[in-house]
Amino acid sequence: MKKLFIALVILGMVFGQAPVAGAADSDSGAPQALKEKLKTIVSLSFTRADLKTTLVAMGKLYDVNILAGDDVRGTVTVSLKDVTVEDALKSILRMNNYTYLVEGEIIKVVAFEEEKITDCVNLNFIEGSLAAEMAGKILSQDATVKINESMNQLVITDKPVNIEKVRDFLKRIDLPPQQVMIEAKLVDISHSDLDNLGISWTGSLNLKMPFNRIKPGKWHRGGEGGADANDTKLTTFDGDITGPSTDLSGGQLALGFVQGASTLDVTIDALVQNQKAKLLACPTIAALNNVEARITIGEKYPIREQTQTTTGTLETTRFVDVGITLKVTPKITRDGYIQMAVHPEVSSVSSTLDAGPRITTREADTTVIVPDNQTFVIAGLIKDDGTTTNSKVPVLGYLPIVGLLFSNRAKSIDQKELAIFITPHLINVEKDNPIQLPQDTFEGISGNLSAVSLYEHARDLELGESLAARNKQDIIRCMEAARMYEDLADQFPIHPLAPEAMYRAAGLNYSKLGNLEKAKELYEKIVKQYKHSTYVKDSQRAAAKIDKRLKKLGA
Repeated sequence: MKKLFIALVILGMVFGQAPVAGAADSDSGAPQALKEKLKTIVSLSFTRADLKTTLVAMGKLYDVNILAGDDVRGTVTVSLKDVTVEDALKSILRMNNYTYLVEGEIIKVVAFEEEKITDCVNLNFIEGSLAAEMAGKILSQDATVKINESMNQLVITDKPVNIEKVRDFLKRIDLPPQQVMIEAKLVDISHSDLDNLGISWTGSLNLKMPFNRIKPGKWHRGGEGGADANDTKLTTFDGDITGPSTDLSGGQLALGFVQGASTLDVTIDALVQNQKAKLLACPTIAALNNVEARITIGEKYPIREQTQTTTGTLETTRFVDVGITLKVTPKITRDGYIQMAVHPEVSSVSSTLDAGPRITTREADTTVIVPDNQTFVIAGLIKDDGTTTNSKVPVLGYLPIVGLLFSNRAKSIDQKELAIFITPHLINVEKDNPIQLPQDTFEGISGNLSAVSLYEHARDLELGESLAARNKQDIIRCMEAARMYEDLADQFPIHPLAPEAMYRAAGLNYSKLGNLEKAKELYEKIVKQYKHSTYVKDSQRAAAKIDKRLKKLGA
């Protein structure tokens, strides 16, 4: 300490000190003698000197009273030449975030208080309320934070240094949220065909893989037999995807998760194309991490409700969702796995009672953890469909009493099982790249499934099976069905259902809509495009018949 003080004294003697004539007063409230001392020209040089010690030495050297409390701390490394004592003191204090106040003949060192400003901090993905809460922990106590929701900004009033701290902190946490693309296939399969597909929900097998405690069922390989039960690698089908599902026999493997959904799709498509199963829906939806995604395909069914009040009976109408609903909440783990809470529901109106409609529902709740791009299956949701068939001998079967001897009534029950195949894909969102959607897991036959879905919808309209179809006028229903059949043939011309769809569109135009020219055009198109189809001969005869009718009408 003494050595430093002596050095400063010697330094002052070497460089000397002289008043600056005519210099402007920097502290108007300071005594004139102190002002003159602060205007003295000096040269200083310090390296890693203690701040408080430096201030004491300067006070001794330049004969000024400098008061610095115990909380004044810092180091000084400067080299100043030909500056005033005032400028040197300000520079030394400012570099340690201090300043001074003049109180009479005393220079008091205090903490530097920056002037507050108002600035905007832009937000990208983070919620404004959460960002404001986090910013409040960084800013000073008397700072103000407001949320500009229309511009997605924080409006902050505080010291500039604190606002910069908030801006730097938000840059680290205001990142794009993780997303999951979810593909689902909901297939209604007859119970026997489900066995052929290879999903049997009895028994279990511990496999040496990440999910060795799962309890699902069978997996078949077409055209081969005798699969090893310890083999955890799934193979592809060897059969034609358009072949009947009963050909899908062979070895089996107990497994709850499907490795390689394209192999699975071949089986589903084989079942659907042979009308062994019905594709109810194949939705795809993207969901944010930890946010529920919901898909509803169906209709709002009205239910009348009566409430007794003091003034009488109040009648209101409540609507319930009837159809297909899928709720999925994904949660992405740090190691790349996806935890999903899944709630599928398939409902339909089975009958209407006085109290309201009777709604048949098949639903499930489950939570699973799967790797990216891996398919898992939910099944076991069984429904019994009863069908009554009456057959009679012509003429004799319609006679009273005696007709019972020449008629037959058969009742059959068909068990339908709902199988749900769900495949999650992680979506990578980067700042410089657009969103890259994953390759469709069911890429090999996505067109086929879309065509089948279109065919099922058109068939439903043609026959008037669903509630929505029954509520349409016959002419409107047939027009929509014909247009849908024609769209299928135009969009999927090589699909196995295309010739039949075009044939049905032609038939509707001929028999239901009376559009002979359109019917003839479609029949001739079948003959020209689908020469090997089973509908060619019937189409030729129908086209010729329509041609004769058109000539007669023209005559």
